[in-house]
Amino acid sequence: FKTLDRKCGSVMFLTSTMVPPKTSDRKNSDVILYNAAIKHFIEKKTKVRLCDLYQKSVEIPDLYRNADKQNDVHFSPRGYEELANFIIGCI
Repeated sequence: FKTLDRKCGSVMFLTSTMVPPKTSDRKNSDVILYNAAIKHFIEKKTKVRLCDLYQKSVEIPDLYRNADKQNDVHFSPRGYEELANFIIGCI
């Protein structure tokens, strides 16, 4: 991270988004665990900025999820727009 910080001026890490409850091939509990681990590392060891996409994804209503597939981890175009606007705010 230190090398990137010198080259780019600033580094930001985006957490993973949530996984819907009935998604068969992924577990939200894993996402929470991985995000917690990286948050702990970033807060204790680096000056990397954190953009919490997980929390934002929890706040996006279900109608912004991909309606074509039940319990899909992907978002609708409107959902991606919401996430993109959040990321822009983090920058």
